[in-house]
Amino acid sequence: MYIHRAIEQTILKAGHQTKAVLITGARQVGKSTTIKKLYPNYIYITLDDENYAALAKNDSALFSVIFNIRSSLTKHSMHLNCSARSKDR
Repeated sequence: MYIHRAIEQTILKAGHQTKAVLITGARQVGKSTTIKKLYPNYIYITLDDENYAALAKNDSALFSVIFNIRSSLTKHSMHLNCSARSKDR
């Protein structure tokens, strides 16, 4: 069951006004679930996978080709879930 969040309208509004929207927060609070619910027809890529994160950082051109991302992103064309975690977790 999906739990609607008060911030949904703010996310949608920001998504129409900018090319990227950064959503941060504690683990397991519904960030990814909310984005997937609000934008079901868009590419969802998580950089929690160390291989994807390294590729995006070290070879953004190849990363773009693999995920069929145009070099000049349009609004809502891609949502990235970037999580910073310490290596000792």
